[in-house]
Amino acid sequence: MLEHTLVVVTGEMGRTPQINNLGGRDHWGRAWSVAMAGCGIRKGVVFFKTNDTGTEVKEDEVSIGDLFHTYLKALRLNPNASYQLGGQTNPVADPSGKAIKAVLA
Repeated sequence: MLEHTLVVVTGEMGRTPQINNLGGRDHWGRAWSVAMAGCGIRKGVVFFKTNDTGTEVKEDEVSIGDLFHTYLKALRLNPNASYQLGGQTNPVADPSGKAIKAVLA
């Protein structure tokens, strides 16, 4: 089934690497994780690197737009396509985004 299905596990933010004074973790948007598997995704790839405390991305930072381009490419869809709505041309994905080639099969 994974040959025809893209599985993406993510959230809207990361969590702080440290426990706060209430015993929990706060929102942390500077470094967070996405797991992908299935069609169009290379197996076993770990992409990007944080600092030793996991608080900042050190290498290969990507944007949400880059992730969306990657999802579409994995599904063999054109992220550079556009569509019409109410007489206006709209891009399918952020035109400044780029697919993450290192994770694509």
